[in-house]
Order: sequence, then C-alpha cells, then structure tokens
Amino acid sequence: MEFKTVNYDSKIIKEGISHKGRRKSDDPVKIFSQQLKDQNVLYFFYKDDECLYIGQTGICLWDRIIRHEDPEKDSKWFEEANKICLIILDKKVDVISRRNLESTFIVNYLRAGHKLYNKE
Repeated sequence: MEFKTVNYDSKIIKEGISHKGRRKSDDPVKIFSQQLKDQNVLYFFYKDDECLYIGQTGICLWDRIIRHEDPEKDSKWFEEANKICLIILDKKVDVISRRNLESTFIVNYLRAGHKLYNKE
C-alpha cells in the first residue's frame, strides 16, 4: 500500500477532455495525467483539509475521470477540490474489498459529522 497526494485543478481536467493529439512533456495536463496513472486506488478529493468526495477505481484515476465522471464534472466537489489523496492498493485487493474499503471510509467520515458529496 502506498499513499500519494496530488495538487488538483478542475480546469486541467476540462482542458484534457477538449484537447486532441499529442502533448509536450511539460504540458500541465500531461504531467497531471501521469500523476494519476496508478491503478487499484481509493481516492479522496479535498478542498484544503476538508474531504469532499471519496471513491475507488480499479483503472487509473485519470481514465476514470475522463471516461466516467461526466455527471460529476459540474458537481460542487469536482470544481472546489484543490488536491487528491490516493491510497494505492496492492494488486491482490479485489473489487469487492476495494468497494468495502470505500464504504468504510464514507461511513466513518459521515459518522464523524463530516459532509460528503457522495450519493451512496
């Protein structure tokens, strides 16, 4: 298991969606996408020290965002977040275990009185 924090700006995601073709190595979208290439992760979108959203994915988070997050792209948490914290899980952790870990984090955050934008 490994932990990683990545600075986040939703404008980078939106630029990444609209751009076609190759990017230069110093392009902010390319750099950001490379930081989110780990697979089998739990992810936490934060605004400063406040957790806004908790999720999980078996594919890399960049692909998850680009391919599957369209409804959330206009969500408050997606716009307000300024960092993403990742827990990179061992490849042996399966989807059921990953979902259970996600649910455990969500329940504990809510029980502690924190608000989340999760719908689950």
